[in-house]
Amino acid sequence: MNIVFILPSLEKIAPVTVLVNIINFLVKQENVKVQIITLQHTPKNNYKNELLEKGITIYEYLSLKDAYKDKNSTFWNSIDILHINSLKPNILAYLLQKKYRHLKSLVTIHSVEKVDYVQSRGFLKGSFGYRLNALLCKKRDKVVAVSLDVLEYLKSMNITNSMLIHNGINFEGFKVYPNVQKSQNSIELVQVGILNINKNQFYSLRLLKNLLKKGLKVKLHLLGGVKDDNYKNKLDSYIVQHKLEESVLFYGNVEVSRLTEILSTKDILLMPSYSEGLPLSPLEGYFYELPAITSKNGGLKEVNIEGKTGILIDIEDESSFKKVELFIRSGEYIEVSKNVKHFVEEFFSAELMAKSYYKLYNSLLK
Repeated sequence: MNIVFILPSLEKIAPVTVLVNIINFLVKQENVKVQIITLQHTPKNNYKNELLEKGITIYEYLSLKDAYKDKNSTFWNSIDILHINSLKPNILAYLLQKKYRHLKSLVTIHSVEKVDYVQSRGFLKGSFGYRLNALLCKKRDKVVAVSLDVLEYLKSMNITNSMLIHNGINFEGFKVYPNVQKSQNSIELVQVGILNINKNQFYSLRLLKNLLKKGLKVKLHLLGGVKDDNYKNKLDSYIVQHKLEESVLFYGNVEVSRLTEILSTKDILLMPSYSEGLPLSPLEGYFYELPAITSKNGGLKEVNIEGKTGILIDIEDESSFKKVELFIRSGEYIEVSKNVKHFVEEFFSAELMAKSYYKLYNSLLK
């Protein structure tokens, strides 16, 4: 079995992390060869060296056109399966399958935005990109949704060749901190994700302000890079306006080793997003026994089970502040924290996910 993964880049973002976890499983299997093609410059924070150390061949291009023209028929005739995860790779897969009819292909769709509004760095944005990607998905041999929410959306788009495989977390690189010391003076809240409107850090700031006003000692830790300076400036202005400077810490992008260290010392993970496919951050928090407070949107309902792994909130309703307050004051968050690690290991492991993909690859070749 010879598989080529076609990715926009090897940047350490959730959709790429998911496929890297699959690749890490595949390289351990007999008679499986994995190669990677990327279609744009990879930022510094990437998986390239890690994959090269595993003996995986990586072909890096600056454009879809270069990638299409570079390889000859001898190369493509040796390939069995194309695995892709976004619009540009979807276009390349279409062109390749049109020329090399033996190729099988599948695409992993991580959120409804990937079909509905393609965020592709200025390339084919908007309604045309949405229609094109939806059309291309219909031409793939299989379309994999990472959550029930995404699956339902794909079916509403009449993409009937779809199926569900939940994302999974690879905990091999997650360090265990046996003597970790959590704060005895305050409740430490943490939110992980790029600073933008969708991740909704403004809700977290409003929640923090409300909890402090109610007399709770809380702090908020925000991890994630800045790609919209205007949004970050608005967050800063809100913090200054409401005198929250002593209660909010920004970390920017952090490596996995630093992320796990931070998570291990916190109490509760926040994710008040407007939209999510199947996010990894709550799952990572569960490994360190952090219960989750999340919105009810998208795949969050699948990774956060009310009363079992945390609580679900309506981010448009300020009464949610009271629900969070009760979750903390009652000590329910402490009881819930005892269940979450077992939950993620049982239902959302990278091995479970990768085995499902491996089974799918084999079925495509029958």
